[in-house]
Amino acid sequence: EKESEDDENSCIVCADNIIIASISNCNHKVCHKCCFRQRALYNKKLCLVCRTENERTIFTEDIEVEEYSAISSSDIVTSVEKYGIDFTSFNCKLDTLNLLKYQCPLKQCKMETFDNFKKLNEHVREKHDRQYCTLCANFKKAFISELKLYTTRQLQTHQFKGDEEGFKGHPLCKFCSGKRFYSEDELFVHLREKHEKCHVCDQIDSTSPQYFKNYDQLFSHFREAHYICNVQSCLDQKFVVFADDLDLKSHMIKEHGNIFGNSKVLLSSSGTGFGSQLNIFGGVQNSHNGSGNRNGNGNQQRGSEIQQHDTYETKKLRLDERARHYLNYSQPQFETFQATNIAYSKNDITVSELLATYKQLFQNTSESDLNLLLYDLSALFPPASIKHKEVKEVNDKSQNRK
Repeated sequence: EKESEDDENSCIVCADNIIIASISNCNHKVCHKCCFRQRALYNKKLCLVCRTENERTIFTEDIEVEEYSAISSSDIVTSVEKYGIDFTSFNCKLDTLNLLKYQCPLKQCKMETFDNFKKLNEHVREKHDRQYCTLCANFKKAFISELKLYTTRQLQTHQFKGDEEGFKGHPLCKFCSGKRFYSEDELFVHLREKHEKCHVCDQIDSTSPQYFKNYDQLFSHFREAHYICNVQSCLDQKFVVFADDLDLKSHMIKEHGNIFGNSKVLLSSSGTGFGSQLNIFGGVQNSHNGSGNRNGNGNQQRGSEIQQHDTYETKKLRLDERARHYLNYSQPQFETFQATNIAYSKNDITVSELLATYKQLFQNTSESDLNLLLYDLSALFPPASIKHKEVKEVNDKSQNRK
């Protein structure tokens, strides 16, 4: 019988014995702690049983009450409008509002009260060599009396491994030293706002997102694992990256056909996922073609068909992109390349000095690729100009020596 009575007087939410009952217009009864948590900590007025919105609820020491209408207005002695709670006794009100107080739970302090949680935590740390988990205090939606006090070692265990069944500790951000979060939800928000996620990996497998500390680390990942568009305008946009080389090829033809020529672009990958390489106008071989012309000349002739109607800006972009690629996107070397071209155009250096600098800069580049660079450079000058003829002559001599 006693067990049956206990069941009847147990809270349907937390299963604790009801000392002060909360009953709403929907006639569902729960303990005052569960109801007050909903109203004070969650700022919600839903019934915890049927989810009905109840503007008001009654807290009473009459735990046998079964209907909201059984309590008349004359039974109400005080109310707290902020939470929409009516009380049938002042003790009910006092016990309820005490749940919000920052009181030291240790008996030797005789429930000393503090203005805020920070001061309470400082007190228990200095006076009792104990401390609260601030993550639980801020996110758990628990009253102070429900929070645990820990020694330093216990707190470390709690945060690292957990101390309850089903709780495995507060997750750590692997990029921010010592920064932990209440749950995976808060960690996810932090990662999304403060760090970088690979959208390509997310497209491949959304169940296993890959995060990186900053964009520099993400960009290194892009180069190692995916296919980057290395045209400067796309590099500036930062996230023009593809899962496979076919998508990259489609992008290059669609977005950069004016630079490379829609039908003359050959895109290849240097191994598995180490970024894209561009071989423009079909690449250059060292073998002879049927007419006796080297493929380098043939490619340049085909390139001239594309270039003859190009604007100066397109020709310049083509030259710069080829140089960037041959220099493995080294910014200092590319700046030297640009400075050399400017010096030549201003007559500060001769074409021989230009060629010597090119050979030094592009020492790891084949002669055929160097010929393509010189060809692109000559295209920047008017066909009848001295500089066009000088660069073309140097280029022709270089190819005739092969």
